Amino acid sequence: LIGGRSYMESQFNRALYTKREVGSLSKPLLVAQLFQYNSDLGPGCWLKDEAIEIERDGQLWKPSNYDHQFKGEITIRDTLKQSRNLPTVMMYQYNQEHLGERSFQDFGSKVGLDIGLEPSVSLGSFAGTVLDMASAYTIFTDGGNWSDVHFVQNISERDGSAVDWIRPEKQRVISAPVAGMVTDILHDVVLDGTAKSTIKYGATGALAAKTGTTNDGRDAWLVGFDDEVVVAVWVGFDKGKSMGLGGSQAALPIWADWMASKGGTRPKEFTLPRSLVEKSVCTDWELCESKTVDWFQRGQYQEPRCALFETEQTEGLLERILPTVERDDVSSDSDSDEGGFFRLFPWGRRK
Repeated sequence: LIGGRSYMESQFNRALYTKREVGSLSKPLLVAQLFQYNSDLGPGCWLKDEAIEIERDGQLWKPSNYDHQFKGEITIRDTLKQSRNLPTVMMYQYNQEHLGERSFQDFGSKVGLDIGLEPSVSLGSFAGTVLDMASAYTIFTDGGNWSDVHFVQNISERDGSAVDWIRPEKQRVISAPVAGMVTDILHDVVLDGTAKSTIKYGATGALAAKTGTTNDGRDAWLVGFDDEVVVAVWVGFDKGKSMGLGGSQAALPIWADWMASKGGTRPKEFTLPRSLVEKSVCTDWELCESKTVDWFQRGQYQEPRCALFETEQTEGLLERILPTVERDDVSSDSDSDEGGFFRLFPWGRRK
């Protein structure tokens, strides 16, 4: 636990007491909340990457992506890999609509975080310490359980015999399958996302991570883990001066170097829960002309085209992707039309 760059210059322990905005470290938590609520979804399901405006208390908030571009549609997996902002805000709005205005705040309190009600918290405009963020990410490493921070591992008598003491109890926050899916996405972040430069430092194997950066590069974060330990890194100035550096530039080298020199035998891949199964998902949104596989929870509804939005009924689009049905063959039952549209787009059904 490192509290500063020089104890001789400053004895203040920043890892314990300095709260800084967490940036994109919030995104895996939102994905976990989404998967926990809607068990039909998986990493290969789709989100909208388009302009969003949110009004709250008379204030208009217009978030943007770091590159000020739109991809139109993007999978949940790629949203985290590329750390896209606008699809993340869409997830936040969906959770707020279905779970209540305080849903993300309540979720944060379960992992020791104090999250406000502003919509910008979806992009990490709330503050936490290094210890807070390391602790929050333990829900992904311990099968969905969160334990409050404690520094005592055991107590013993002089003769070595153990002394009983009250250990903080673990709390179930998300299910093991949800933890496994988010872990797999964060492993992809290391392999081919914002943390892919990890391999340059010699760190390989079962590693998962998320980078975070606040406005003007004032705070650079990375929280990551392997099969044994979670490590959180923050880089910044006490007075919030801009560094002009992001999490992948300032925090990642520290984390990756430590992980490379950690020692021990790290497996090549994470062991995911057996309750996860691979199913086909579309690699292109509009026509689903090509497919790959991704994880879903066993026994939940899986279709190649799964998304958090309803299809835009563009002229000619439905005719190209829905089966042709002759009117003479259509039953008079009110649910007959669902055999076409809702068979392909089950998420479009109004409940």
